[in-house]
Amino acid sequence: WLISPSVILQNDDKIIFYTRTEAGGSVWGDRLQVKFNPFDDDPNPGHGDDPGAFTKTLLDINPANATSDATNSIGLPPALYKYDPISAFPETWTRFEAKVTGLTQPIKSRFALRYYVPHGGSNGLGDVVFVDSVAFVSASRKK
Repeated sequence: WLISPSVILQNDDKIIFYTRTEAGGSVWGDRLQVKFNPFDDDPNPGHGDDPGAFTKTLLDINPANATSDATNSIGLPPALYKYDPISAFPETWTRFEAKVTGLTQPIKSRFALRYYVPHGGSNGLGDVVFVDSVAFVSASRKK
């Protein structure tokens, strides 16, 4: 988890960042989510599959856990991971933008980036992803 400080969130705010996986590709189907707490600024990230206070997903990069490493398909359940280098996590720096939606009014909240790889790796871990230049752009500043 990478959790922001408290901010005022409103519809049309943007979270912009760059990300990539390690050179040579994703072995365990890297996945990165942008989530926020739609109720308050509680920073609880939960545990395991439970996202805690961060129940609203704004962006889900590689939700199918596609892998770009063909050797990963050996012995793994196809429902969890599949070899698909086209939809796998990017190996080069790639810009992503998540837009806040679904709020009835501005709220004091937090957003978070969650590295989430269910059943990943021999010890429950995935590979590694890199994140750079995270920016929060308020819709009210654009007017």
